[in-house]
Amino acid sequence: TVNDEINYKKHLANIRFTTDYIIDRDDLEQKIKLLKLNNYRDAILNEMKTDIRFDIVDFDGETGTSQIGGQPSLLQALPEAMNNMIFLSQINCKELSNNNLLPKEGMLYFFINPTLMQEGKSNFLQVVYQKEGAFCLPANAYANLQQGKPAKLKFYSAISLPDIDDDWARETFQDYKIDGYFRLINAEKENQLLGY
Repeated sequence: TVNDEINYKKHLANIRFTTDYIIDRDDLEQKIKLLKLNNYRDAILNEMKTDIRFDIVDFDGETGTSQIGGQPSLLQALPEAMNNMIFLSQINCKELSNNNLLPKEGMLYFFINPTLMQEGKSNFLQVVYQKEGAFCLPANAYANLQQGKPAKLKFYSAISLPDIDDDWARETFQDYKIDGYFRLINAEKENQLLGY
């Protein structure tokens, strides 16, 4: 009824979560109860995925750590074709928690070519994986790749769910309770590396 919907929206307005992301399955189940989504519990739990999130923290200068900006800590020399690329970030795969999709070791490097991007080319972004090496390249060897002040990435795991526009969400929530689902997932996608 209309009164049920009004009362539910008032209920949602008064809810405060201690975290803006879903920590684990227990946290998800608590939030389902708090949001009065009990009738959708099984459907929601069936869709949950563990993902990898990150926080951006001060860079301590440590070679080989996951970072955004600065210079890459390369394990091997890059191909000459990479000379026009700008370094975006690197991920030390050993630092990833609950990682079931990416390599368990080695480094992932992300580069962008602004010229190719402006030209609308699909290959403007390049990802390089290097498994072996000892961070032996001189720090200034790729000074032309440097982009901005470096910041360290600190990883943690969380739970992700399908977006509100996902077919599953539209088919599952046929009433005003979709507002509760939206509240459940509202802020949970920020700084997300893997998941939905």
